[in-house]
Parts: sequence; C-alpha cells; structure tokens
Amino acid sequence: MASPEDISGSMAKALWILEAVSEDSQPTSIAELSAKLHLSKPTAHRIGTALESLGYLAREPGTRRF
Repeated sequence: MASPEDISGSMAKALWILEAVSEDSQPTSIAELSAKLHLSKPTAHRIGTALESLGYLAREPGTRRF
C-alpha cells in the first residue's frame, strides 16, 4: 500500500499536469510536460496515461499530444 506522502505527491503531479495542459493553447506532448514540470518522462507518461484512462485528459486526434 502507498504511503500518504506517495499518494499526495502523485496527486500533486497529476494536478500539475492537468493545470499545464489546460493553460497551454496548443496540444502538449509528454516531453513538453516533462520539461515544463521538471518531471521524468516516464512519470509524466504514467500519470498522463492514467488521467487519460480516467477521462480527465484526451489525446489530440491523429497525434500523441494532450
């Protein structure tokens, strides 16, 4: 089971990603999110994919951007 620190850290990162995507006027890639938020690419990908599967993010049709 994850500790409260892990959960709150993951939740904060997920909220940072949602905020970054909503603030950008153009679709955003995982690499761009990773650089902007100082997250590793695997972390940004994992959280972005989780948010997508839950319906909080959607990919731009024909691209890999959110």
